[in-house]
Amino acid sequence: MINAPTIQKKKPDAHARDYVFLRQEGLKWIEKLASDIWTDYNTHDPGITFLELLSYAITDLGYRTSFPIKDLLSADAKNNEANFKKQFFSAAEILTTRPVSEIDLRKLFIDIDGIRNAWLLKAEESLFVDLKDEMIVGGAPDHKQQCSFKLNGIYDVKVELDAKDKEGAEWNDEKIKQITDELRSIFHANRNLCEDIRNIELIEEQKIRVCADVEIEPTANAFEVYAEILYQLHYYLSPDVGQYTLAEIRSLKKEDGTQYRMDEIFSGPVLTQGFIPDEEVKNAVLKRKVFLSDIISIMMDIEGVIAVKDVKMNFCDAELTAKDEWVLCIPKGKKPGLCIDKMALHFYKDVVPVNANKPKAVALYREKMEADRLAKKSKQYTDYVYEKGVDKELMSYSSVMHELPLVYGVSNHGLPTTASTERVAQAKQLKAYLLFFDQVLTNYLSQLFQVKNLLSSKKELSEAITPQSYFYQPVTGLEGLHEIIIDDAGYFSTGAVLGDLINDYEHDTERLNRFADHILSRFAEHFTDYVTQLYALSEHVSGNELLAAKYNFLNEYPLISKNRSGAYNYTAAPVWDTNNVSGMEHRISRLLGMSNYSRHTISTIKMEVEEEIVNGVSEFRFRIKDPNEANKIVLTSNLKYNTRAACEQAFVQTMELAAIRDNYELKQSNDGKYFFNIIDASHNILARRIEFFTSAELAETAIVKLLLLVKQNYSKEGLFVIEHLLLRMDLQFLQSQNELMNGDNFLPVCTDGDCEGGCEKDPYSFRITVVLPGETLRFKNMDFRKFTEHLIRMETPAHIYPKICWVSNTQLAAFETVYKLWLELKQQGKQNTPEGLTATKELIKLLYNLRSVLEKGVLPDCEEPPANPLILGRTSLGNL
Repeated sequence: MINAPTIQKKKPDAHARDYVFLRQEGLKWIEKLASDIWTDYNTHDPGITFLELLSYAITDLGYRTSFPIKDLLSADAKNNEANFKKQFFSAAEILTTRPVSEIDLRKLFIDIDGIRNAWLLKAEESLFVDLKDEMIVGGAPDHKQQCSFKLNGIYDVKVELDAKDKEGAEWNDEKIKQITDELRSIFHANRNLCEDIRNIELIEEQKIRVCADVEIEPTANAFEVYAEILYQLHYYLSPDVGQYTLAEIRSLKKEDGTQYRMDEIFSGPVLTQGFIPDEEVKNAVLKRKVFLSDIISIMMDIEGVIAVKDVKMNFCDAELTAKDEWVLCIPKGKKPGLCIDKMALHFYKDVVPVNANKPKAVALYREKMEADRLAKKSKQYTDYVYEKGVDKELMSYSSVMHELPLVYGVSNHGLPTTASTERVAQAKQLKAYLLFFDQVLTNYLSQLFQVKNLLSSKKELSEAITPQSYFYQPVTGLEGLHEIIIDDAGYFSTGAVLGDLINDYEHDTERLNRFADHILSRFAEHFTDYVTQLYALSEHVSGNELLAAKYNFLNEYPLISKNRSGAYNYTAAPVWDTNNVSGMEHRISRLLGMSNYSRHTISTIKMEVEEEIVNGVSEFRFRIKDPNEANKIVLTSNLKYNTRAACEQAFVQTMELAAIRDNYELKQSNDGKYFFNIIDASHNILARRIEFFTSAELAETAIVKLLLLVKQNYSKEGLFVIEHLLLRMDLQFLQSQNELMNGDNFLPVCTDGDCEGGCEKDPYSFRITVVLPGETLRFKNMDFRKFTEHLIRMETPAHIYPKICWVSNTQLAAFETVYKLWLELKQQGKQNTPEGLTATKELIKLLYNLRSVLEKGVLPDCEEPPANPLILGRTSLGNL
């Protein structure tokens, strides 16, 4: 009976659950509002009875609202887990990132089956600047006017393999190549912007021999002690990196004695074989010095060892007569290891020599190492499992009328059959009066039930742009309601009655946008600057359009968040019409409200032109079909055109206009239905939606769906990010082609400090060029350009310098052709071929000849200033 439920003596901490407080407050309001006509506040008064009843009902709502958040966000028992996945991003989704540090990359490599440890080294790769001819070359010029620079962001990787492969067999060249190929593939899939990998090599081992006399306890087994010495010395010379299950790492303690927090556990990349603590990776460095004192200390700490005498240490290949060392310095790029073949450990019990059976000891040592390998590789990387809530049936509501005494005649028991007509009418009046309170209370529960959807981080776009932030449900379980509700079918069946009432309080999508802003703020994100720019560009900004932009961003946020510094995988196919782009491109596109962030052709769009033969004459019309609605025609040209070229020109103009809400004209027909057209600046109708809508809200939703479809498939907005480091050619290949000293094979360089076009002495390291179309409606606006440029600089990793180019459509078309060819050759591993060299030279030439297109300005006249004066950085000088 210890855990039996009891009534709390303590006063409720929330007013909503405090019946006494609610009753007292109700009495105060009655006195304030009706004291002239209502003076009896005793419990027998029916009004007081209603007050007490409603106060009790409010405590029920307060009680339900106080449920644990896991219960409030739970759905029914059938889809509880799926609902929680919809509500929240999991720990592995939202807390992890792609590798952003050396430790993160090493974790990824250690996670590969067969790799015990891996280290990153800066690759030594240099280029020369010919100061005389002002160009970069691959070798030293034959004169003194030169300098050189080392490229940054390029890595070499040293790999230590497990003692045996994953099948427990010895390594061979084929298996080693598979491991290095897998490591290279994983690096490219997780590469950061302006970084690359060069060589992957097995680390060379610097073997060390140890000789000693070891006195052991009388009960100790000599070969077991020998094996343990080998085992412990191995981990001293080459520290291990532990891999743990989620439960194991949560129970571990850090060096400062504290336990790992959940965000620390999931920090870094997603792995497959358990969790790896940062501290263990940091400690598993390449040891540069080995101390004899450490060797002695380790051996003395082994169980069964009494004393260690006459200890000597040296390199394995040192002469036997060489002087033994107290400290051994390990050459750079090598790791220390045991020279077991030349180790000589002699065991004694007191003064009696003991045969330790070295072969048996070595076999036991290898068994222990293999057991460690298998134990590590058996670990699994698992996501954190949320504690699921319990379905509390939040929408379940029982009318307050059931709680009134039967004499009131409003419950399902009704009135006696002998009741007069007047008494029946009075009961109906009272039922109608109390139904108002019932409706408010049951709507509250419906709203509470929908909290999980209102605060959901993930929503389908179709759901996001269907505005509803107030919810309702009919009062049920009460007989006779059809007699007091005029449109009972609209109340119970269709919900039209309540829907019409609630819609009066749905202020377009403003409230839903505030919900979306709240969710964005959880991730320290906001769309304030973007919204401000939209309002500056357009007289009418659709709330649904803003919702679509925000939920496009939120739905992809785990990817956008973890990949914000990531580069594209240049080894993956295809290279065009693909979402394989840098995280920076993805994020910026979403923050600018672009529906399509893929790498695709933006200088031209797909033409949706259809030809019709009428009386032997060709007529052309464009139509857009929505693949999400069974290819339903959602937009049709207003005119018919005599030529395909004229129709295509009109289509391009219409698509440019259809990407902005201001160009949609919503109209109402004579019969009260709604339709819309696409119009130009002169209010000429270019295209029509041949469909009527019963309400302006439905028409607005259709407009936003069309607007999103146009942005996704027919927009000329987009951007390209080109990493300068990837434009470097292999110097050995250039030398083989006698092209090493040809400056056209390298990026331009600036040597005099007046660096126009972004040239510097090292134009490769941590440099990117961002190419954008400069002739679209939004991007022609100089204020929106300024906002976009600021956004690009803010979203570019701090150590990377971006050059931003706003190019004409002609420049863009030429760039896309050359860039696509270069990407294909790069992906196929053909950059360092004659064909690849030609493509790289063409891309470099084109890239550094790009010039931003600006509005034409006029030099000012002191007497009559022009309307469009010349402004530095925002206009170009026009022709007279």
